[in-house]
Amino acid sequence: MFQIFLESLTFNVSLVREDDGYFTVAVEKLNLFDNAESKNGCLMLLLEDMKEYAQDFCREFDLWSSATNRQKEACPICCKDTFSFG
Repeated sequence: MFQIFLESLTFNVSLVREDDGYFTVAVEKLNLFDNAESKNGCLMLLLEDMKEYAQDFCREFDLWSSATNRQKEACPICCKDTFSFG
């Protein structure tokens, strides 16, 4: 069931090489930004942040699902009755 929600979930991710040689990755829809020495490092940080975002969303589902700027993400990110993080 959770997989069905994820199939319809898309994010625009931008990855930029900064003047100092580091990389910055951003998912503006979720207000997530990371910076690292390599592309891979940057993307790994982003994955961890996205996991933490989803866990926080599930933990405080009633709060976040009622926030007007997060209502569209309520269903796809967390189906609190059928999914939990290990």
